[in-house]
Amino acid sequence: MQRDIFKAWLGEPFREAKHNWGEELRYYIDGSRIDKFHTPLHATIREHHNPLKYKDELKDCGFPKTAHTLEKRYSMLPTHHETRMGNFAEVIGTEYGKHILGYKTTLVLPKHLNPNPEQSMKGVDILGIQDDLHPPLLLLGEAKCYKGFDVRAVRDSHKHIVSLWKQDIHKLVMFTKMLLRQEKNREEVGLDRLFFGGQADCRTLIFVINEDHPRNPFEVLDELCQELPLPRLLAIHLQIENLVSAVNTAFENSENEYDD
Repeated sequence: MQRDIFKAWLGEPFREAKHNWGEELRYYIDGSRIDKFHTPLHATIREHHNPLKYKDELKDCGFPKTAHTLEKRYSMLPTHHETRMGNFAEVIGTEYGKHILGYKTTLVLPKHLNPNPEQSMKGVDILGIQDDLHPPLLLLGEAKCYKGFDVRAVRDSHKHIVSLWKQDIHKLVMFTKMLLRQEKNREEVGLDRLFFGGQADCRTLIFVINEDHPRNPFEVLDELCQELPLPRLLAIHLQIENLVSAVNTAFENSENEYDD
């Protein structure tokens, strides 16, 4: 999704707060915005699930229907509710890291590599890099999507990021470098410059999507981060009206798209 379209879909935060553990931002999206931006939202969902690298080239050569048909054919879009919810959060969180935070977000474990598209991928949800900084800055994030708010989503996100940050970050970056090298992606160069003094300079992100409006969704971080702090933590809560319907709609074709 293009930056201006994503920002228009997301809107401005209705709450901004600073805490001892980091920063909190909260957004609200009503049903009309889901309908209005369905076509670019669905295209973004499909792009994250698709290995086709030459879609734009096919369109530029005058074959937009062919590009669209191939993209639909090879996109491994899940149909299971839980997988759709999880994948939706990861896609939106990745787009947020790219368009709002200014990172080169990469598709870590791209969803088209999943041997079973009906199950969520394991590993980190959001990985990005700002390689124009000295030293480069890594974005490491977790994304959760449930109809109703559950504090366990925040607890689990914190626990997983701590594990990645403390133990698996070098393995994660090495795997990503190998994947990007195979795809001849220039972001690999940024990852080469990532480490400074044997340790990555990092920002962490917890991205939670729900339908309801919890009073204080990140209160538990006061306790968790006092014991196990996370570097430059940003916590995002995105409230979406009629969430289940919105997610299912995002995974389905719109009426004005090309037919096979």
